[in-house]
Amino acid sequence: MHYLGSCEAFEAEGWAIAKGLNLAWELGCRRVILESDAKVLIDSLLVDSSAEDGDLIIWLIGQLLRRDWKIKLRHIPRERNKMADALAKEGLVSSKFLDVYPEVVRTLYV
Repeated sequence: MHYLGSCEAFEAEGWAIAKGLNLAWELGCRRVILESDAKVLIDSLLVDSSAEDGDLIIWLIGQLLRRDWKIKLRHIPRERNKMADALAKEGLVSSKFLDVYPEVVRTLYV
């Protein structure tokens, strides 16, 4: 878990993507489909994630995207990814790393 403190949704989504990409890399995943409801963020990454004069998080994610792997970036509406939305909301009220699935995951997965 990573505590960001108070920040904008764009930054929080960016850090979540960066952490997720790092985790995927560490787990040996080399073909990844990254879906997010953060359209502005995904669009920024698709346009130019190498810009050094932009946001730090865009630059950081760009560095991760340039590793030797295949990644597809997709915008997906929140309504089409209820699991991610539920986990994000769970993260707002829980300060512990999930070592067991929250009940909301079980109800959405079935």
